[in-house]
Amino acid sequence: MNTIQHSFTFVGLVLAATVLAGLIVRRRLSASRAFGLYLLVVTLVSAAYLTGSTWFLSPEHWLLKEAVYATLRLAVAVELMLHTFRRFPGAMVRSRRLLVLLGVAIVGATAVPLGSLERQVLLGQALPRLTYGTAWLFTALGALVLWYHVPLRAMHKAILIGFVPYLLTFSLVLHSLQSFGWVQHHLAAGYANSAAYNLMLAYWACIAWRRARVEPVDDGRHWAGLSAATDDAHSGP
Repeated sequence: MNTIQHSFTFVGLVLAATVLAGLIVRRRLSASRAFGLYLLVVTLVSAAYLTGSTWFLSPEHWLLKEAVYATLRLAVAVELMLHTFRRFPGAMVRSRRLLVLLGVAIVGATAVPLGSLERQVLLGQALPRLTYGTAWLFTALGALVLWYHVPLRAMHKAILIGFVPYLLTFSLVLHSLQSFGWVQHHLAAGYANSAAYNLMLAYWACIAWRRARVEPVDDGRHWAGLSAATDDAHSGP
């Protein structure tokens, strides 16, 4: 790991820990426990990278790390959907249908033939498709929120705004590695990905530590009328 890589990793570690600390101190961790787990894993992996072990720098480990990250991001998207639409039965039914369709599409797109589990196949096919699928999942969730006029917590909105552009950037990075070669361009691609990732973490840190405005208590009574109105407005065949 050279100096630039070390700097990006260290900054990412500090930012991820800052976001996690902000969620705990401002009592926002309950907004998405899967998101908190994601940040914890990111922090631990970044700390492991800084130990300088060559095992953490291998392409195989990088693919494993990104596969774990992708799984956790999917968990965040699912939890976000369930939390956002739980007070809106009509929207929940439609969002579940969309989630199932996107899930099937993601699984089908990322499936590779057995015996083809080589680095180039995973790097060039499975991982970019999984990343694109996750980005579309977050985008679809945001579209449903706008369509049904569902109120969002500040942290939930920040998660959506942060993940979508970063995941699209990461997909471009993966395609560039596949097109131009890992050995020749992995450093430049890594710098671009790390810069985009740290910007996302910095944005989340600002939101996590920002003093909360007075938000309605999520006890089910506040949203009862809004839920009925929303379902009636968008009901149909």
